[in-house]
Amino acid sequence: MKEVRVFAACALGQSISFFTKNLIKAALKYDIDLKIDTNTVDEVYTTDLSDYVVVLVAPQVRWHAKRIREMVGDKVPVEEISGTIFAIMDGEKGFDEYILPHLKDVK
Repeated sequence: MKEVRVFAACALGQSISFFTKNLIKAALKYDIDLKIDTNTVDEVYTTDLSDYVVVLVAPQVRWHAKRIREMVGDKVPVEEISGTIFAIMDGEKGFDEYILPHLKDVK
């Protein structure tokens, strides 16, 4: 099983934790052990993000995404979760749209 690390940020770190549980379930169909660190968006600015495959930004703090992209440059992709996907907690669509495109050798 391949391990993949993701950094997920929202206002307080709480609501995104529910969404990430569904992402982890969706990853299993690809035989991926998805490790997601859920944090407040403020922690993005004090964390070394170089070991993460992607940074996910919850809809309620999406205005931080531009600043995060400037901070990480091209080292780590930053994905803004759509409000619709987040609202219905669609882990499968979230995984397919925001994580899978950044994984090499996964079909």
